[in-house]
Amino acid sequence: SAGTEGVGLALTTLLAGLASWGCLVVGIPAVASGTLDGTDLALTAEEVGELAERRDVKLTAAESEQLLEVTGGWAAALVLVLPILARSPAVADAIDGLQHRSRSIADLVDEHLAHLPESLRRPAAHALQLPLITTSVVEAATGVADLLTVSAAAGLPVTPSRDGAWLVPHPVGEALVLREPLDTETAHRAAAEYLRQGEAEYAIRVLLNVGESDAAASAIEALTPSELDALGLAVLRGLVARLTPPALANHPQVLVHLARACEPVAAVRERSALLERLTLLAATTSNAALLRTVQTEQARDLVRDDEIDLAEELASRVL
Repeated sequence: SAGTEGVGLALTTLLAGLASWGCLVVGIPAVASGTLDGTDLALTAEEVGELAERRDVKLTAAESEQLLEVTGGWAAALVLVLPILARSPAVADAIDGLQHRSRSIADLVDEHLAHLPESLRRPAAHALQLPLITTSVVEAATGVADLLTVSAAAGLPVTPSRDGAWLVPHPVGEALVLREPLDTETAHRAAAEYLRQGEAEYAIRVLLNVGESDAAASAIEALTPSELDALGLAVLRGLVARLTPPALANHPQVLVHLARACEPVAAVRERSALLERLTLLAATTSNAALLRTVQTEQARDLVRDDEIDLAEELASRVL
């Protein structure tokens, strides 16, 4: 049930659920040491009542306690349950119904999707799985205008933030992935729009999320130096780690980009290992151009290490 799912959730999950409401996080107890779990982070009955009132659902103290028990105080579950209560002519009966039926997050998501026209259910499910949800990207990816506003009106917990992005609780996104996985065509349209808007990280992430590793590698390979600088080593490293070996073999410049990103932060060992890996790849694929690129990078490293003679010898071989 939604209540039992709340126990043991990580801090980030609950905060994501609260953030999607646009509410302040209040009442989180101080913990001197150890791990915070769902019981530490659960809302109180009073906070459940306050949040319900923000969604125009009036609860008695007893109903707040009952709803707390149903949801485990988990904000992501409350976000899904409250629109159901708002549509119900008898709130107490609706809470009783929830309490006596095992309702997973996926079941609740399905109930809200059912309030959309059938033609919009699949696009809405796909839109809410995007790594950065904005009105322009959703319209470009799905071809549907105002889809986010319509989805919110149907009760799906998607809310706009101050920076223009729309937020969805992580458990809701996971439920949508299971119900209606994002398709490759929508992902490619979203990626193209992300790139047009200068959001390279999200373009690559959405392609990786649907298993389009070669397309993701191609996108990384095509990034400009300024775009790579904007990503930074940590983000680039994480994206490259998700690429398949065939994708890297087809797009070796990705590893060259990663090796070059190591320089500004003096990640010497990582850079050296990447250049060795590229040397092997160039040899196994008979890629002379790649080998020259790698040797040029290695010559620069020798200069950095004051190995001038070795650097000149290697540079002469490249030239």
